[in-house]
Amino acid sequence: TIPRIKGKVTDANGNPLAGASVSVVGAEKRTTTNADGQFELQAGENNNIMVRSVGYEPVIVAGTAGRTVQVKMEKVPEE
Repeated sequence: TIPRIKGKVTDANGNPLAGASVSVVGAEKRTTTNADGQFELQAGENNNIMVRSVGYEPVIVAGTAGRTVQVKMEKVPEE
């Protein structure tokens, strides 16, 4: 079986972000976060994970199978 990477996406205040796009960099595997900001993705052993959400800066984090990734998103600065 392909290893899975799990994680949780929050805003800068620790509130869960639902509906954020989570994908494996360089692959077509992707998912979205649930109402609690959680995701699970088949991604192999060690892959970079990109997280995007409208109004927030994109984040790339290292994902390791069997570990839970915590992603904190920062709002895009207002101009």
